[in-house]
Amino acid sequence: MVDIIVRRLGAEVKRRLKRRAMDNGRSLEAEARSILEAAVSPQGPSSQNCERDLAIG
Repeated sequence: MVDIIVRRLGAEVKRRLKRRAMDNGRSLEAEARSILEAAVSPQGPSSQNCERDLAIG
């Protein structure tokens, strides 16, 4: 496992990510991990997840 640090993440992006995590019953870290895993999966993100991820910005 490796660690990733995301610098200069806007407060609004963090707020929306935190809200999305709560809606999905995950921690903020687990939600970010899920988004990243979906983004680089061989199938690519589903269209629904892609639209949500783009809204995060």
